[in-house]
Amino acid sequence: MRGDLVVGQQRSDVLNRTASVASLHTTGAADAAPLAPLHEAVLAWMGPNGFVVSGVELVDGVCYAQSWWCRPPA
Repeated sequence: MRGDLVVGQQRSDVLNRTASVASLHTTGAADAAPLAPLHEAVLAWMGPNGFVVSGVELVDGVCYAQSWWCRPPA
C-alpha cells in the first residue's frame, strides 16, 4: 500500500503516556487509516532499498509486536 509515514512524539492512549507513534496516511483526507498506529516506534533497520519501523500495535484490546517494511514506490 502507498501512503505517507508520519512518526512523532504524541500522547498514546494505548500506553497512557507520551510515546513515539508511527502512522500511515493515505491520500484522501476522509480515508480511514489502512494500518493501526505503531506505538513506541523505532527505526529497526535501514538499507539502500528501504527501512523497517518496529513497534507495538493495539488490535481488539491486545498489543502485538509489529514491523513495517517501508520502501520507495516502484
